Amino acid sequence: MKQWLIRAGLSLACFAGVFSKVAFAENVNVIGVWNLVSVTAEEVQSHRIYPIAGTHPVGHIIYAPNGYMSVLFTSSGRSPIDRESSHRTEEAAQLFWTLTAYAGTYTVDDKTITHHVEVAGDPSLVGTDQIRHVRLAGDTLVLRTPPMPGPDRNEYEIEATWIRAK
Repeated sequence: MKQWLIRAGLSLACFAGVFSKVAFAENVNVIGVWNLVSVTAEEVQSHRIYPIAGTHPVGHIIYAPNGYMSVLFTSSGRSPIDRESSHRTEEAAQLFWTLTAYAGTYTVDDKTITHHVEVAGDPSLVGTDQIRHVRLAGDTLVLRTPPMPGPDRNEYEIEATWIRAK
């Protein structure tokens, strides 16, 4: 369950149209570089919130004015692979589960941003549309997934909070 939440959250993580829709749909101007603050999962029925990327995740999401986007972020507490370890495969797998990286184009409307994934660290994301509900207040951007099923059959919404880079 925890691995699924981490992966789903980091796939948020984590999201080509007409230029006017891209940049300025109803005061939603996301163009620029954003630094990751937090990633959480909220169980829809109980409203329990789980921090799923550690206390200090690191990452950037970049929205270009021409409609392209890129996101890369990691959970906090990652350690480099010990090249001499007999557990390298397990260590590499853990690093995969705590990393999100994808890029493509995006479209914006009044309340959502849709990432049209063209390349990704996880090939299952390629060709998908990642829909995020968007809240923008000053230099804080909050992206939240629609409800998605978890491995425990409960539904979760994953939320990432970003601060505009200065």
